[in-house]
Amino acid sequence: VPIYDPERLEQQLDLASVYYLQESVSVVPMKKGVTVNLPHICMWYSNDFGRGRPVDVARYCCQYLTGEKQQLLLLSLDGAGSKFGDAGSVSIKFSAYNWSCRTPTLLDEDLLQMLLSM
Repeated sequence: VPIYDPERLEQQLDLASVYYLQESVSVVPMKKGVTVNLPHICMWYSNDFGRGRPVDVARYCCQYLTGEKQQLLLLSLDGAGSKFGDAGSVSIKFSAYNWSCRTPTLLDEDLLQMLLSM
């Protein structure tokens, strides 16, 4: 469990969001568009993201993704989201929530250095 510094709280929470979503979101290219798998917790709080539609949740989470995941999702979300909530070429799914206790793991050395430098 990280210890947060009150003077850098927003920045540290953003980093925690990047880490969590980068690890738990998948963006899979398909023949027509992409399939995005978001954490189930995003569905529980979907009304906090835009109008609460799955495409709004994916659009919000995109800012916390990096690299190829972010690029692929951004390209697929362009023009997505009609008034009926269709995501065009983006299929959005929510993974089942895992209620089991997680085994503590060490962070990747590069990620650890990035987080420590913040």
